[in-house]
Amino acid sequence: MAVQDGASMVRRPPVTPTAEIEIERSVVTPRQLGQFLRAANPGYQSGAAPQTTAPLSFALALRRSQGPHVAIAPEAFAIHGGHDLELHHPIRVGGEYSVRGRVDEIFEKTGRSGPLTVIARRVRIIDAEGTPAVIIRDRQIVRWRPSARGADSLAAEHPHGSPGGSEIPSTPPLAVNPELGVGSIIGPIERRAPSAGNISSWAGALRDREVLFHDEAESNKLGYRGLVVPGPMQSAFIDDMLRSKLPAWTLTALSMTFRQSLIAGDGISIHAVVIEADDTRRVCDIAVESRETGETASAGVAELHLRK
Repeated sequence: MAVQDGASMVRRPPVTPTAEIEIERSVVTPRQLGQFLRAANPGYQSGAAPQTTAPLSFALALRRSQGPHVAIAPEAFAIHGGHDLELHHPIRVGGEYSVRGRVDEIFEKTGRSGPLTVIARRVRIIDAEGTPAVIIRDRQIVRWRPSARGADSLAAEHPHGSPGGSEIPSTPPLAVNPELGVGSIIGPIERRAPSAGNISSWAGALRDREVLFHDEAESNKLGYRGLVVPGPMQSAFIDDMLRSKLPAWTLTALSMTFRQSLIAGDGISIHAVVIEADDTRRVCDIAVESRETGETASAGVAELHLRK
């Protein structure tokens, strides 16, 4: 494990893998799904005919806590590094689901900011018949907390506070072309990242107590300009954009890597580019860009299938 003065970042030895355990069991309610859809798009309005199936990224909200739990040293903090989602069949309102997970691997590597530890997990969302609905593979990144001096220097790199203003509304849906070809651009959608209050509420609902999502002063000490937008929340933004732009298509797989933190209230741009096109299947490169820094905050690949 990565160490600092003889201390490990995590308080358990490396494991490959642990046994799978149940970490959550719940019945999906219309209220739960509505809360997720509003978090993904503040302009969402529940209609007369409520949705009966959930988007793929809802699996991250159904999972709630980042389990199975791995204890982190007090001198370290954890961030979401990325995830892969694989749809087997849609999660349905009224369905009862068991969330079962295991730690696949814990390993050390060196990143741009120094040593870090990666906790890799595999989680299965299983329906009442015992059939997997969604499989999640994710990576949690553990880093040492900076010294007060180091935090000051990090904060100096991003001295501006989060911009004010209301959410930027999403652009209207585009007409769907079933022959959407390689090179076609989907989007962009321009909007603002959620407010600090919305981020804290989202993280609280998921039982995530990381200070980056709840305490702006502590987040500043770690070198961030404000509260950080959780990775699963960014995944929900992408899911929402693809549904609004391509309503005839179903998102069946989504892989995300998080490169730079988005901060509460930041202006963001979301878009996708088709890189593979078959008769009923499209694969897209996707990106969430920060208008505050001009850099890509998160990127990945989405696979969609034309609905029958």
